[in-house]
Amino acid sequence: MGDEARDEMAALWSAMAADADAAGDVDGARLLVALAAGRVDAESPAAVEHAVAGLAPPARADALVAVARGWSLAGHERAEAFLAAALEHVPDHLEAKLTLAQVRMPGPGYYELLDRLHELIRPRTYLEIGMGDGSSMALARPGTLAVGVDPVPRLCSPVAAECRIFPERSEDFFARGDLDAVFAGRPPDLVFIDGLHTFPAVLADLAGAERIAGPDTVVVLHDLLPLDEPTQRAERAEGFYTGDVWKLLPCLAAERPDLDVLTVRTAPSGLTFVRGLTPGGTQLADRHRDLVAAFGDLPYDPATAPTGDVPADAWDEVVAFLGR
Repeated sequence: MGDEARDEMAALWSAMAADADAAGDVDGARLLVALAAGRVDAESPAAVEHAVAGLAPPARADALVAVARGWSLAGHERAEAFLAAALEHVPDHLEAKLTLAQVRMPGPGYYELLDRLHELIRPRTYLEIGMGDGSSMALARPGTLAVGVDPVPRLCSPVAAECRIFPERSEDFFARGDLDAVFAGRPPDLVFIDGLHTFPAVLADLAGAERIAGPDTVVVLHDLLPLDEPTQRAERAEGFYTGDVWKLLPCLAAERPDLDVLTVRTAPSGLTFVRGLTPGGTQLADRHRDLVAAFGDLPYDPATAPTGDVPADAWDEVVAFLGR
């Protein structure tokens, strides 16, 4: 590393040290000051480990994640080595996994892509399965009829769109006899599926969306690019969790080659776009049991699990995919 780059990193470590000190993180601030002064080799995970050897494993992991975050902010690939070291101490360290996802999927996060998508499409009708804290629902614009489905809905942010909330499971929602009235006589132009994170559930949600889709409906699914093996287990094993919804990709490739499918790398776990649904179609619903039997027990292999194209230049690829 040249002198100019070293000086830039020293300034970054100093700024991060000030932030850590303001947050009451004494150990983190002390380490970052040492990095800024050059007393600890910031390029060596082993040197950082030695500097924090007296701390308990969680604190050591926190320190390594802080250094990784600095390298990530500076755009250096060495961040991943520090995150791997942190995960050796605390395998389910949430901040380490979130930072690792950002390192592996740099660029705009999924909320930003969803925001751009609403601006691009300006859907007249929008369906969201699984609302979380309402952050994605809040992206809907005025002029959109936004329908949210979640057994325990929350809206922590104001929603500018006309909003209808159904506090129920998605299977109960799709079984309703008044869905045409729910969407004011129009099919949903945009559907975002981020509900129960199991393959049978996401397959059922996509099948339900197809039954009410129009010819131009766009479906977006979250979490089909798991970070690692624990992340992708159907039963939640740790804080960072995507479930086994990734199995939908090989399922659709085999069962529905007629669909247009694009998966993009956007932190923390990707977005998958689906077009070409059959309005009123029931193929996925009719074949649900057989498809779960065929794909539900697929073993996870990080080299092959996310099938198809996985471009890095997310937004440009999405715009091209949508033909906009």
